[in-house]
Amino acid sequence: MHTRFISYKRSVHNKATCLDCHSKPGIVGEIDAHLNGMKYLYYDIKGYRTTQIIHAEVDNKSCLRCHDISTMDEKIEKRVNQVQQTSHKSHVLNYNISCTECHGNIMHITLEGIADKKPTESCQDCHKQTDFVNVIDRLIF
Repeated sequence: MHTRFISYKRSVHNKATCLDCHSKPGIVGEIDAHLNGMKYLYYDIKGYRTTQIIHAEVDNKSCLRCHDISTMDEKIEKRVNQVQQTSHKSHVLNYNISCTECHGNIMHITLEGIADKKPTESCQDCHKQTDFVNVIDRLIF
């Protein structure tokens, strides 16, 4: 867990607590997160280190506690000049895509606290290459 903590402290989300991200909103979500933490501690004490002990999920509701989906796309559009603009509202609200599908490596992956993969590199995981060509064609022509 030490390397996870170091990468978290170096990330842009270093003001959030573990429970801010790793518990679903409400008392049941918080209790569940504490139980998962106790499970991790138990496995660590028992010496189960050859396999991944716990995989902590991050629910979209946790992300949306701090990130306002209603204004997210407009803020990004002002900040970044892109040919292809991603609709967070559409992905999250219409298709129920998890925020971590594209932004899953934002906190704990590298010790430098820098994401090792850009969110747009995940697009091809769901969209076929021909979809990108069709979108580019519509934008250019």
